[in-house]
Amino acid sequence: MTRLSIVCVLLLVALFTGCSETGVTSPILPDHGEHANFRVDFTEACRANMRSIAGQCVIHFASHGAYPDEIQELGEPWADMVCPQCENEYLFQSAEGTFSLGCPLPSRPTHGEIIDGVASWPNPGGQEGCRSNMRVIASGCVMFFGSNNRYPENLLELGHSYAGLTCSDCGEPYVYRSLELQPGIPSFYISCPIPFLPNHGHILDGVSSWGFR
Repeated sequence: MTRLSIVCVLLLVALFTGCSETGVTSPILPDHGEHANFRVDFTEACRANMRSIAGQCVIHFASHGAYPDEIQELGEPWADMVCPQCENEYLFQSAEGTFSLGCPLPSRPTHGEIIDGVASWPNPGGQEGCRSNMRVIASGCVMFFGSNNRYPENLLELGHSYAGLTCSDCGEPYVYRSLELQPGIPSFYISCPIPFLPNHGHILDGVSSWGFR
């Protein structure tokens, strides 16, 4: 694996991993409350599965230069994930530089789909939704770097699905900069567009200002 590929993987792991008392664990897996005393929300549980699988697909892209041909290539536990309502395997397709992941419910409405990291269901809004958008954009930047040895000059280079994301609180597009904090070392910066502090934070080179909260 080349040095640039290693950098891509490390940045993506930073985006898609969580933190524990003993350090970093990986990648974040959905907690469906199996031992809780309340009924599982099938929609949220299914979407949590899809977010986890999509995150691992992005890490696979950085490691191998392509998305997996099938979910089974990701190994456990992602290969074993099913929709908790119908218990069918997720619908997955990939081609050069693109992937789609869908809920397998046999009738509509399903629980949604994720295409190239962008979910079809409504953004939760507020701080959580804004930070989710910034993580999606950051993963797109890292994948772009893996293919082009540079970060995009603007978000339109990533495609309209990324450039069209906005902060749900202010409705403005995200602040994005491709820069060099050190000579010869490319960097990228994404920030919530709310013009006053505290806003929802920023991501610099894959590291978020809010840590793993």
